[in-house]
This record gives sequence, C-alpha cells and structure tokens, in this order.
Amino acid sequence: MASTGQERANIIAGAIFAVLLENWPKDASLIPEKILTPIIEKPTSDDVNVFRGLVNWLRDEGYIRYKSANMSGAFALVVLSEKGLRTLNAIPVGISGTKTFGEKIVEASKDVSKESAKKAIADLVGQMIGGVIKSLVGN
Repeated sequence: MASTGQERANIIAGAIFAVLLENWPKDASLIPEKILTPIIEKPTSDDVNVFRGLVNWLRDEGYIRYKSANMSGAFALVVLSEKGLRTLNAIPVGISGTKTFGEKIVEASKDVSKESAKKAIADLVGQMIGGVIKSLVGN
C-alpha cells in the first residue's frame, strides 16, 4: 500500500470515486470490506475508520450525498453530487490526452494490485482535490 497517510487516503478516496462513477447516476452502497479489500491486503479497523472519515468528509465537502450509515461503516444510497461529477469529469492539467480524472481513476482502480496503479490513483485524487481547493482560494 502507499507509503504515507495522505497517499493511503487518496487511494481509498479514489476507490470510492471509482465505485460511484461507475454506478452514476444510480446510487450505490459503500461497504468498507468491498472497497478496501481490493486495495489493502488485510484492512484493519484503522483502515475502516479512514474509509468512514473520508466518506463523511466527501459528503461535508459536497462531493457526494448519502442517505444513511450503519455501525459497521457501510453507507447506503450514496451518489455523486453535481460538484463530485463535475470534478471527476475535469481534464487533469498537464496530462496529455482527453481522459478525465474519473476515467483515469476508474481505469487505474481495475488493477490496484500494482503499486504503480495505487500511486496513480493517489496522485490523481491529490491533483483533483488540490485543483478544487486552488479554485476556491482564487475566488
């Protein structure tokens, strides 16, 4: 897995975004084990807490909406918001080609067993969220 907490969080956020983008416009259930197991060999309770924190942060920042959460860390009826969809459909600055952040994250998430794919997801999520923050600070 990633070498830093930020990279680890970005990879988990990327996995969340990949599931939601692939299901959009339908809602999805986000179950920690289903999201974490493909990207972390043996998820710990700390990984589940990071997952839960990220889902709540993504909601608080307006990237997603959900109807309910349960004690095991699962979230029901989760969907990308307009802001989340717009962000995922943005073309990354400085990356050649016409694939959006979302397309690149979904593509990389299909092979998360490779460290290079995990690094790509972490970098893309970092760029995506960093770009949103820059646009907010600039306004």
